[in-house]
Amino acid sequence: MPDPQAAALINRLPPETLGEIFSFVPSQGIQLVQRNTYPWWLTFVCKLWRDVVILTPQLWATIIVYLDPLRVSRIDTRGDSLVAAWQLCLERSGDYPLTVTIESTSTDTMSFVQRLLLPLMKHARQWEKMIFGFPVHLLTPFVHNSSLRFPRLCDLMLRGGHHDTPSDLQPPKHQLFPHAPVLSRVQFQEFLYPPSLLKISWAQITELCLVWNDGNVWDLLEVLENTPNLACLTFAKILDSWSTFHRAPRPRDSQALELPQLRRISWRTFSANHFRLFDMLSTPRLVEMEFSVNDIDWQLDVMQRFLHRSRCTVVIARLNISNPRLVESFLDVLPDAEEITLTTTPGDVGLMHALTLGESTSTERIVPKMKKLVLENMPMKAEVHSAFVRMVQSRLPGPDSMKGQGQGSRLVSLDISVYPEEILADFSMASAYQLLRETLPPEEMKLIKYEERRFEDRFR
Repeated sequence: MPDPQAAALINRLPPETLGEIFSFVPSQGIQLVQRNTYPWWLTFVCKLWRDVVILTPQLWATIIVYLDPLRVSRIDTRGDSLVAAWQLCLERSGDYPLTVTIESTSTDTMSFVQRLLLPLMKHARQWEKMIFGFPVHLLTPFVHNSSLRFPRLCDLMLRGGHHDTPSDLQPPKHQLFPHAPVLSRVQFQEFLYPPSLLKISWAQITELCLVWNDGNVWDLLEVLENTPNLACLTFAKILDSWSTFHRAPRPRDSQALELPQLRRISWRTFSANHFRLFDMLSTPRLVEMEFSVNDIDWQLDVMQRFLHRSRCTVVIARLNISNPRLVESFLDVLPDAEEITLTTTPGDVGLMHALTLGESTSTERIVPKMKKLVLENMPMKAEVHSAFVRMVQSRLPGPDSMKGQGQGSRLVSLDISVYPEEILADFSMASAYQLLRETLPPEEMKLIKYEERRFEDRFR
């Protein structure tokens, strides 16, 4: 009797094709500390699949290691087998570019991190995207080797420390990754000292993310002075602060620092002090801004001066601001914005009225050039629904839309997304969307996209 496995159509494919199919299986990567994760379970199907999986390097080139206090006992009992599995994954990745994440939130796992780093250094030439989520002083002895080369490394995340890290920790004395010619995307998280004190090839960086736990606006400005080719800046000021590292402001002239290549700013901060940075910057090529700020930290006059000084044309704005009046004031200084995203901003009558295109030239409305509007998890009470529908009608280009005589573009896309726990609530956008369906003709509804997202999507 013929072997059923041999008769299966999929097993008649060339091994290379079968390996490509396996590589399309949705997976975040090899979860080292978990049991029987992808692609290990593929090797249990049959001998043919096992041979193909083992010889397909891209299946082994994305490895994730999460070491939190809850996994300490597993590391203690299975540490040797986990290191062996780690080495096996690295060997099977061949010469394929590596994407590696090592996250450790406890001092109890630091010795295990060091056991992982030693074999990882042998594959330095494969590094492409590396996330080192543990205190950087553990990494520096391993990368401080003049013979090491990182020809593929383009994306790097470094963490300065955590709550158990000594507060008087000093920056590394040696240059980090001196032989990484294509390194351009760097993220610094929770450093106990200003990242500008790190010796790194700053001029190469085009995308920079700073998750700040201490320091002042002068420290941030010094970082930007070192990155003349920066195209994308993400800055987040977190609340908790345990660093005792402080420096006096460095004297500098009063002329604004120009970042000629900067095109995108993402600003998430709870500190009005850091907002002062915009009084010291000029970004003539800026086209996209993302803001998540507290109500009390909003400084409209600073933003107005910054935009006037930069003479830039911002066409994309993403806002996560809980006060609708602040959203109005922000959009009011962005007359050229074409794509607007509002996340968790309560939709009230005032905001809907401000976004509604008027019927006469004497009625001015914010963002008259808006072509795309994205509403993510926007709470909206029932009494606002009719105002919301009027706003949408005024923006749509269809024959039944409200024809304003003023200058302004028309919407080509309206995206609405809600989460399951809000769908049945009395403030859900689900009801507002239903009213749109009842009011607008089918041709106009084609421009509107409605999506019910999963709960875990909100954290991505």
